[in-house]
Amino acid sequence: MATLAFTNGLCYSNCHTEFNLTFYPAGNRALNNHILVVKTVSSAVICGRDCSMDPQCASFNYDASSHLCDLNDATRSDSPYDFVNKQGSVYFDGNSETSLFSIPNHETYTSCQMLLNAGYSDNGIYTIYPSGMAEGLQVYCDMETDGGGWIIFQRRQDGSVNFFLNWAYYQAGFGYLSGEFWLGNEALHILTETGQWQLRVDLGDWEGNTAWAEYGEFRVTGDKYTLHVGSYNYKSTAGDTLTHEAGSQFSTKDQDNDNNQWSNCAQEFEGAWWFDNYCYHSHLNGKYTQPGISEYPGLPSNSWYTYMYMTSLKKCEMKIKEAT
Repeated sequence: MATLAFTNGLCYSNCHTEFNLTFYPAGNRALNNHILVVKTVSSAVICGRDCSMDPQCASFNYDASSHLCDLNDATRSDSPYDFVNKQGSVYFDGNSETSLFSIPNHETYTSCQMLLNAGYSDNGIYTIYPSGMAEGLQVYCDMETDGGGWIIFQRRQDGSVNFFLNWAYYQAGFGYLSGEFWLGNEALHILTETGQWQLRVDLGDWEGNTAWAEYGEFRVTGDKYTLHVGSYNYKSTAGDTLTHEAGSQFSTKDQDNDNNQWSNCAQEFEGAWWFDNYCYHSHLNGKYTQPGISEYPGLPSNSWYTYMYMTSLKKCEMKIKEAT
């Protein structure tokens, strides 16, 4: 990113004071907690122009992927503890030494854990480069829960996204990383085919109560995306439900791979999952039913058998990171 220079040629009327501003960039950095205004603009040049015309603006952040422009009332020198690593963001101010604080782009970041180790500590959307995905993969990183470094691959929170979808959708992924989504079975397969991974499941009911379950040796393998989970963490508060589904292939309404000879579980229970021969003990991609209505004996709700029995959950997240 080049330096940006502005003069009073941008000032069209009532210009009594000459100015000559140069902004110096720091790549993959941002200043937090000092935002005057956030706007959407087409380029860093426009963002810099707007900062140069605002007497309160001391610096700005620009994100080329979202086109978000943050005008700040302070600089990194004023508030060094708010000067953070942020992938894809460029920070600008008038100090010629600012460019020395750039963090180069590293396509070697293959996971959220690697990003966390490199100093990226904010929850949010990042691009990682797992083996076999040279073009990169956008993921939502949870940098806070249980030490951080988690790749979230499933989130339900408000029922805004339809999860009763076909095989192609679940293979490719769907939804919105900032809201409800399924990352994609093929992405899960590529991520977990090398190394050792642990799985964490976070659950929340309609009364504000939360619980979690954690497993080691998590993998998704083969063209049917077979589920593998190993050791269950007995400190978990949600109970061990997923072990019952270990070894099951993924099923959707148009591709019945479950072990139940009498039913297409995905079609009957309006979702998609690793169904066992009883259809399921958990079904976090099931019908989103509120507020906390039990669906027994139909059981189509998004639920976790050992937590709240078959009562539908308000929130759930499934996330993975490298095992330590």
